[in-house]
Amino acid sequence: MKYALIKNTNRYFTLTSCAFKNFLVPYPQQGGDCVSLENVTNAVIQGNSFTGYPSTSISTDSASSNIFILDNEIYGYAYSAIEVASNNSVIQGNWIYNRFDVPNAAISLIGVKNDQLVGNTLYFCSIAILGKHVENYNTITIDSSNIINYHPVLYLVQKTNAQVQTSIASISGPIGQLCLVQCNNTVLHRLSIDTISTGPGVSFVDCVNDVINDTRFTGINNGIGIYNSTGCVVGNNILSHASFPIDISGGSGNTIKNSTVTASEQGIWLEATKNNQVSSNSISILQLGGDCGIYLTFGSTQNFITGNTINCNIPTNQSANENFGIYINEVSGNN
Repeated sequence: MKYALIKNTNRYFTLTSCAFKNFLVPYPQQGGDCVSLENVTNAVIQGNSFTGYPSTSISTDSASSNIFILDNEIYGYAYSAIEVASNNSVIQGNWIYNRFDVPNAAISLIGVKNDQLVGNTLYFCSIAILGKHVENYNTITIDSSNIINYHPVLYLVQKTNAQVQTSIASISGPIGQLCLVQCNNTVLHRLSIDTISTGPGVSFVDCVNDVINDTRFTGINNGIGIYNSTGCVVGNNILSHASFPIDISGGSGNTIKNSTVTASEQGIWLEATKNNQVSSNSISILQLGGDCGIYLTFGSTQNFITGNTINCNIPTNQSANENFGIYINEVSGNN
């Protein structure tokens, strides 16, 4: 079977034991998904297999709710394996392998509330939580039974520094992925983070005065993400062979200092954020297709960019792309 579109029903049903094989349809055409639920309530998608090169294996829209995505096996995807925009949904026991080295997350929760991720096993990929409101983050449950490359995921909401340290100490070996939501005054030091996922390795969401230092990120797609947070400090970290090593989006008053980015496509991104300090960092953009050492965009203003060393040289016989040390994209008021 290639594709199943189910829409406009609140009748309980189960889709199970099906084998899907579909392929991405190139732009400007659209298609290549496998299972799409639109305006559906009370459905179970369980025990199916997905192969080929689908855009997305399983997707739900924001008009849907109470969807259970259980025990499916997904072997390769083009954009995301499971993309969920439905509230009150459970994603549990799925097995996902990023066969085609896609840089995107395998499981994406988009603007949802009260969703749960339990016991999912991911290889060479990651989990992404996206939303415009804090409720899209602090009502989500992701426990450490979720595994990335044999390493547990930690998703910690409204924890004290002591509680965060206890959770980290409970992990034997690297952490698959770490996200702190509304965890304030937390200090992360010399973490061991999985090195072959699509990241972000460590992210802060609506946090205040958190610190991460002396941590090495190698081979991860996204390294450190600071989202709608205030007063956080990224210092003395080393990030290499990454696509987006450090990203600040929203929030204000954060500091990126004394960190090293090497052999990566980008350096430090600032998006819709203000009053941040980016100082004394060393950035080398050496991967083919690399772009900017420091990039400011989407209304970022009143940021201080000082004392950074940026090397964006790529041999001309490898790439004809332009590279920029600092790129200020239609914003003003930065120093």
